[in-house]
Amino acid sequence: MKKTLASKIKLSLNDSLSETDSDAFETITLRPNEDVGAMISALNELLRLPVSTLFVDEISKKLCDLLLESKDNQSIIQEFLDEPLQAGSALSLLERKGAIEDEADGEGTALTFVEE
Repeated sequence: MKKTLASKIKLSLNDSLSETDSDAFETITLRPNEDVGAMISALNELLRLPVSTLFVDEISKKLCDLLLESKDNQSIIQEFLDEPLQAGSALSLLERKGAIEDEADGEGTALTFVEE
């Protein structure tokens, strides 16, 4: 059975994170098949954007959706609440959706999950 792209990325990240104990960014190399590569090249030419920017927003949206799927993910989010929110990031999307919010007293960010 072929592994899905998401499974391959997840396995790659898990392997990388288990090998290092740093807070540094991880680089993921993805080699699409010829059809997907041609589509990406065409979009790159039409939109005049770097290829990487074509996917950044979608990755943040998907990560936000995955984090909202379960309250078990609250601990993952809490690890990053001290970081400044960056426009378009998964954390900024969580804030926009009301999953996290700034506390009124200005002492930091409090985490709240939307109840369904």
